[in-house]
Amino acid sequence: MKRKYRLKKNWEFESVILSKLQISNKMAVIHYVQHSNVKIGITVPKKFEKAVGRNFYKRQMRAILQSFNINDLKYKIVIIVRKNFITEENFELKQKMVHKLLEQLLNEQN
Repeated sequence: MKRKYRLKKNWEFESVILSKLQISNKMAVIHYVQHSNVKIGITVPKKFEKAVGRNFYKRQMRAILQSFNINDLKYKIVIIVRKNFITEENFELKQKMVHKLLEQLLNEQN
């Protein structure tokens, strides 16, 4: 995922989360708001892992997002990783669950 498609600033994350539009499953919570193009931010809560672990799970989530065609989405998105994402070791299962969420979001757009 290229840097131009990432949310970086705290106020950007807050504005998306405060919109109250969300979908979720046991792996992640996706907050979103309508936008002209896609911008994505990923968060892993501090209580789950130390910094090295949080960065690892962010990289995993970015890899999952690269395998999905995110350019079709017209949202600002904040993905909050849940504990089940961290405890689950099977990457294919993680990928399948996150793809389901993104497909729901894509269907909602249409």
